[in-house]
Amino acid sequence: MSADVMTSRVTETRASVGESRGPLRTFDDLLGLTPEELEVAYRDAATPAPTAFDGEYDGILLGGRIVGLGGAFPVKFVNRPILPWKGKVFSDSSAGGGSGGNRIVVGPLRRHLLPFRTQVGPSRFGEIPALHVDYDIPANPSWFRKLMFDELKQLDDDLFLGIGGIRIAGKDRFLFSWALRAV
Repeated sequence: MSADVMTSRVTETRASVGESRGPLRTFDDLLGLTPEELEVAYRDAATPAPTAFDGEYDGILLGGRIVGLGGAFPVKFVNRPILPWKGKVFSDSSAGGGSGGNRIVVGPLRRHLLPFRTQVGPSRFGEIPALHVDYDIPANPSWFRKLMFDELKQLDDDLFLGIGGIRIAGKDRFLFSWALRAV
């Protein structure tokens, strides 16, 4: 696909997200978006300061690709109570960054796993700023540290849109979209 065709599609998608759908304020609003509309919403969203986060946030997966197969995974089957990932928890937030972990629930077992640090920097998918969720810290398994990454943008006061990715053979690849809202 040529750059002109891609620019035209993004411009058309940007208009449809901004005009016909109205503001994005809920998980349901985001679940109704196409992958292209999610990408535009992410690029157009504000970059949150690390200080915007404190405490627990509910999370939902919005869509993504099945690595190695190229196909999309079915969101309606992913966001079931059986999915152990329930969101993130943030602490120690300051202007320079913060820390946190992933909220995992399996039956009565509730844990904060796969800790991370946060800081603002350029997105891995373009020259836009984003809040990076960095898993490259000693508390995580060595194989995971450089493999996975997340980025986060702010859509509304308490609604955030994220992208998750994976680094394979030195290249960053999009894996899934996700969202958080304050509990």
